[in-house]
Amino acid sequence: MFRWRKRGWQNLQNVLPALYCCLFWLGLLPVCFCQAPPNDNFTNAVVLEGNAFTFSGSLTNATFEPTENSFACHAFPGGSVWWSWTATNSTVVVVDMIDSTGSEYAGLSVNTGKEVASLAELDCTGLDIIPNRYIRFAASSGTTYYIRASGQNRSFTFRLTATNAPIVLAPPQSRTVAETASVMFGVVAGGIQPLQYQWLFVGSPLSGQTAPTLVLHYLAANRAGDYSVIVSNSSGVVTSAVATLTVSPSPALLLATVPSPDTNVFSFNIAGELGQSYRVWASTNLLDWVDEESLTPDPGRPAVVRNTNAISVYSIPMTPNQKFLRASHFMNTEICIAQLMAIKHAVRFWAIETRRSVTAVVTASDIFPYLNGEPACPSGGTSFADSYVLTDVITSPACQKVPQTHKLPP
Repeated sequence: MFRWRKRGWQNLQNVLPALYCCLFWLGLLPVCFCQAPPNDNFTNAVVLEGNAFTFSGSLTNATFEPTENSFACHAFPGGSVWWSWTATNSTVVVVDMIDSTGSEYAGLSVNTGKEVASLAELDCTGLDIIPNRYIRFAASSGTTYYIRASGQNRSFTFRLTATNAPIVLAPPQSRTVAETASVMFGVVAGGIQPLQYQWLFVGSPLSGQTAPTLVLHYLAANRAGDYSVIVSNSSGVVTSAVATLTVSPSPALLLATVPSPDTNVFSFNIAGELGQSYRVWASTNLLDWVDEESLTPDPGRPAVVRNTNAISVYSIPMTPNQKFLRASHFMNTEICIAQLMAIKHAVRFWAIETRRSVTAVVTASDIFPYLNGEPACPSGGTSFADSYVLTDVITSPACQKVPQTHKLPP
């Protein structure tokens, strides 16, 4: 869990912010000039109303009260600010961070009780550079809950949502990619654990796609369309907003026949770049295009050839049926990029759900539940344990293995 230890100088910490803001004159009463936030004290908590709304605050010049408890998510110097919210129904509540800026980290917690010295903490998390951190709790109708942010030099905007269904905190985003490339969609959701996921394509479930990330490779025109994800738990079900995938057709490439003494094969070359990989498609009607099966290493894989020189020659078996061929650029780098994006998304989600700090080192087993299997890069065999690096992207892209020192993304 995202926890910080108590510090022995708690009492001094409670008064330091006030000392910084005050001048003392020859032992007389201090004259203070720094303005504390209006909700600096527990008794001045800002009252929140409704079941879905956003609210903002700042820890600039905030102080701790002398009797304020050191809660589990509090180990930062500075102070605290407070909000109160009374539940009108018995329901699950999620408070997530929409935005947070500042030079220091902070904490967010939800508490019950009537006195600042005897509050009971229900949930907490840290506030840092990772967006959509959240706290969650089961609210009882008529009970008042106190939301506390603590720390210093940080401003933030929160969102409170009271509903039994899970909350989609960050929906998948629309993407435009080139034909034969790869794409990654991701969702961040919150609510009572565990959460289940099911990705949809134009409203129909995608078999086996049950993780917060969806990675699609070797895209063709028929993969374009609307993608969304259903998130469910024991309290309810919600469907995310639709993300539209647009697949841009690759530029037409010139294929030329090459005479061959072997009458059982059809030989051709591709007028393309030295060292470039190309995907070869076949059709019998100029409408339905599939990978040329004789150039595919196994079913379901793309038919890829590589120009080792400007006039590389390729051959396919002659067939009794008329066959048309075309080629498009094969963007190997996009495979690695999409999987690197999926890894970063999984690390972010893992940090949010486990309340881990941005300095935590992540292992493969930590994030596998957020991915559909272990990522692999066909060009280099790289796995998560080796991390991902794209090298020489312009002329000869490849996935290069690097030592395992994977940390949370900035």
